[in-house]
Amino acid sequence: MKHRKSKHMATKKNVMILHPREQGSSLVMVVFCMTIMSVLGLSLVFSIGKDVSSSSNEMLANQVYYAAESGLEDALNILRGYRCPHDSKDGCTDRTRPQNQINLEVAVTRTSSNLTNDQAEYARLSRWLPYTSLNESSVVVINSKQGENFRLSYRLKLERTGDGIQITSTGFAPLGARRTLHMRLKDSFKFVRDNQMMEIPAVITLLGTNPTGTAGNSAAHSLNGSDCSGSAAKPILGAVGAANAQHLWQNSFSGNKSNTFDTNLPVSATIGVVADISTPAPSLHVTGAVPFNNSASKAREFIEEITKVADTVINPGGWLPSGTLGSISDRKIVVVKDDLKLQEGGAGILIVTGDLTLSGNFSYDGLILVLGKGQVFRNGGGNGVIRGGILVGAYSDNSPTFDLPSSFDTNGGGNSLIQYCSDSINKALTKIPAFSVKAVTEG
Repeated sequence: MKHRKSKHMATKKNVMILHPREQGSSLVMVVFCMTIMSVLGLSLVFSIGKDVSSSSNEMLANQVYYAAESGLEDALNILRGYRCPHDSKDGCTDRTRPQNQINLEVAVTRTSSNLTNDQAEYARLSRWLPYTSLNESSVVVINSKQGENFRLSYRLKLERTGDGIQITSTGFAPLGARRTLHMRLKDSFKFVRDNQMMEIPAVITLLGTNPTGTAGNSAAHSLNGSDCSGSAAKPILGAVGAANAQHLWQNSFSGNKSNTFDTNLPVSATIGVVADISTPAPSLHVTGAVPFNNSASKAREFIEEITKVADTVINPGGWLPSGTLGSISDRKIVVVKDDLKLQEGGAGILIVTGDLTLSGNFSYDGLILVLGKGQVFRNGGGNGVIRGGILVGAYSDNSPTFDLPSSFDTNGGGNSLIQYCSDSINKALTKIPAFSVKAVTEG
């Protein structure tokens, strides 16, 4: 019996018996571990949810930016003439019709930018864009095949700025996302209008003090002021001020050859063949709009602006490659900052800051400007035809005015013709980009 009892007591010694306080401590450890695991689990779920939300927000941000950007791209395409207005009567088959044309002035003016019954109080190009309605709050839907909850859209607003216009495009995406982009456009054509270049006042306009010229020694040289486009006739020669016009007539062209001045205007000083272009004369179609406002400083600015958009620029000492003067089907803007001798013709706008010498059968369609030295020589025989207008201006370095005598001299035989043509001038000027993008900003 003693042996069994001792054995039973030995067994009891191998069993761990926890004190009540030790049992409570273990429970706390278990609860603590479970709490930590729960916190980690919740953190993981929150992190995943945050990543999903962040990805969703990023996707919406990209979508709404794309929507606003699409609005700007559509506006640019309209301004570049790539879209036909809804109210076109002929589907834009005739691009010369005013109703089919677009420029910055048309785009930013509410009455010409919007449909007649558009309720918006600002310009937004509704004549070209498919707004969902004519209410001011309507939008242009980009992906119309998508469900309403997935559609992207935008709304435009066009406003004038100091040197052009600003286009504001507000993009819209699902869940109320929106984003706004602003694009500022410079009116590149403004300096053409400001410098009175839309309508050259004479077949050959000479800016400068006491301008001179000769009609040539052959009666076959013809100067024609009758507009080839059918508009009112222009003076053959134009100068600024009665004294300059009188000097041009008395010292150069008073010995008129009957076949030289081909015009239905009176052949006399200051009232017909030679006119003072600074004095309005409706019968001669002289409006008093003097190119560059008779400012040599403005002429220099004009050359600088044209140089930025020219197809070809020849600096002093350079040479003009063959074929670069353009053609009727592909007019070019060329600036030559030096003397230039030409036999090959072209079409578009030609600016020469040195002497210009024309030989043989030289023909041109458009606008020729010889500014700086202001000397033009047409030499030798030939049957070349120049249609458009010629502007010659002479000034000394840094002079704010046309302070030197300009001249246009013709000699030699041949049957050459210089005829005023407003259509040729207008087509040449259309080669100047209507606008340039200055900046794109957000907010």
